[in-house]
Amino acid sequence: MKKLTYEQKALYYGVGINFYSTFVGFIFFAMTKSASLLLDGLISAVLCFSTVISVFVSKYLNKGDSKKYPLGTYAVENMFLLFRALLMLATIIWTIVDGINVIVSFANGSLVSDLNISMEYLLIYMALMVSSCLAITFTYSYFNKKMIKQEGQGSEIVKLEIKASIYDGLVTVVACSSLLIFNYISFFSPIKDIGDAITSIILSVIYLYTPIKELIRQIKVLTDKRRDVDVEKGLYKELNKEFNNFKYYDIYFSYSGDITSIYITLMPKKDMDSDLINANFSDISNYLYDKYPSSKVFLLLSDKMLHML
Repeated sequence: MKKLTYEQKALYYGVGINFYSTFVGFIFFAMTKSASLLLDGLISAVLCFSTVISVFVSKYLNKGDSKKYPLGTYAVENMFLLFRALLMLATIIWTIVDGINVIVSFANGSLVSDLNISMEYLLIYMALMVSSCLAITFTYSYFNKKMIKQEGQGSEIVKLEIKASIYDGLVTVVACSSLLIFNYISFFSPIKDIGDAITSIILSVIYLYTPIKELIRQIKVLTDKRRDVDVEKGLYKELNKEFNNFKYYDIYFSYSGDITSIYITLMPKKDMDSDLINANFSDISNYLYDKYPSSKVFLLLSDKMLHML
């Protein structure tokens, strides 16, 4: 089974499980009227929608290079991940604004809508959602290992989905625990009516970490900013040791989507004819291909840094 098949099979399972999580979130919101549970359901809905899109993105990415896209279509994946992060960010900000409005109304003496939050509902909800997150995590991890075994590397989309599902499960536990504290500990009884609003804001702030981090990462990828300096330093040492008949002026390592691109400017330390240079270039390329499967290696005969070419 090829990597594409493994990736898509993982995503198909993910769509089903995320749809289930979305359904559970909305059902329990209808039963409790809790904004915190609504947010949890909305995040699951975003993940479900984005996973559906991931299936189409996955097919598009694996079409291979073409004259129109000589370096491949990896940027489509990064644009999709950027869009998903923006969608999650918009959902979270809306929840924060809604929670603040409830708290302000309560401070001004307005009545807050009654909630139907019971310990039984919260415990059942937490068990269902956490088990769903664990199911997604194990499913994605299983297929990602298959891809690594088959191709030498996993899928960027699947790895992100694994992190998102783990994080979603942990945040669900925090949300339910917070609601239980506000509703069943007498110390918080004066603000019990806005406990759900406070919880939804706390939950939103915790959730903010994921889309903001992903936005920063994808902007760096799409702008092709130098970001793997440690890897480049390691390659300098390795190449100087293995192929010390060249002087290396610049090494740029770029990982975008499923494509690893390695650009190197180098010059021979002694005079070499073109045949010998080509033979050495072939050896260096094969060495890097073995180290980074599915990579693209560009060896440039120059004594300048890449940005000076």
